[in-house]
Amino acid sequence: MRRCDALLQAWCHAHCPLAREHGPLYARRDRSHDSGAGRAWRCYAAATLDESRTTFVGGSAYCTRDSPLRKVLELCLAAERSPVDEGGAPSVVSVDERGEAHQIAPPQLMNARGEARVGLVVAHCHEEMRWLAQVHRGLHEGAGSMPLRLELYIYEKCQNSSVGEWNELRWEVQRRASLVNKGEECYAYLKYMTNYYSSLPDVVLFFQGDGVLNGRNFYAKTLAFSKLVFGHGKGPRPDLWRSVNDHQYIALASDQSECAARRIPNCFVENKRQFHCATLLYERSTEQKAPPVWAVYANAQFGVTRDRLVARPLSFYRQLLDEFEVDPSAECFKIQGHKGRPFRGTCALFEYLWPSFLGESHVLEKKHTMNPQK
Repeated sequence: MRRCDALLQAWCHAHCPLAREHGPLYARRDRSHDSGAGRAWRCYAAATLDESRTTFVGGSAYCTRDSPLRKVLELCLAAERSPVDEGGAPSVVSVDERGEAHQIAPPQLMNARGEARVGLVVAHCHEEMRWLAQVHRGLHEGAGSMPLRLELYIYEKCQNSSVGEWNELRWEVQRRASLVNKGEECYAYLKYMTNYYSSLPDVVLFFQGDGVLNGRNFYAKTLAFSKLVFGHGKGPRPDLWRSVNDHQYIALASDQSECAARRIPNCFVENKRQFHCATLLYERSTEQKAPPVWAVYANAQFGVTRDRLVARPLSFYRQLLDEFEVDPSAECFKIQGHKGRPFRGTCALFEYLWPSFLGESHVLEKKHTMNPQK
């Protein structure tokens, strides 16, 4: 039932607009402030619940979503009663805002040998990737007694066919695919999400080819992350998102005052076009009103559990991928000059949006990084 609770909570993060303002939401079947409304499934802000986060005590910070939440729970419980084959055949569905079902693989897809699956997705050009050895070691050592099945997916953006030291590591799955060099790492991330949506691992880590700063402290970071996810010895821990990077906390806002009110440094407000385009992208994708500020760690490298990914239907990721398939002249935010490549500007918008797309607050908690010192 704990896994189903995590899926319900992730669904609330994805579909209730109160997550932007109130942070974590809790799916509970309880009352509302309208005494005549009766009990129903709702996404409650913490302030409306008792100390144990189980019972409604008062307030109006909640979203009533009875039908879709009942459907999520029904399908999750059915999946827990059903056997899961090692190949990851789909046996449960994701539920959208309208209560419509979309077939996906079962939650937390451990295989028949009891191994937890961890996917590593790398958007690569010609960068040296020795840092992957640190990631490989950190994940295995942090998992303790939990056996891991590491799956490496490399997306080549520059038609590179050379093989580096990473090839000598033991990967249970190792796949390479060539992509058109556009959209930076975002295009690769979304290709993976759409291609493997029906068989996603328990946890997926997304990286750029150079690891950014050449993978600084990646052993310590992935060791801590693996301990967090697997170290409790009861299978993969659900409902997690963590930034790999922790060296630059940046914000994109409509006005400097929005950052000042939240004491956020490194606030980018000069380029009004960038904020405007981020707002359009967010509202077009989520059908929710955009916040006045996004604050994240720079460079868009992160680890996320499977339940967070499948809280969004496959159609959501396909829609995001379509942002990179249009005529480049139609790109809303462009980066010009020698660094200008097709859809680099669009990917720069995603840098701020990834956390909130995947269940985090639009102002990312600074402790939500893999750095054990944070």
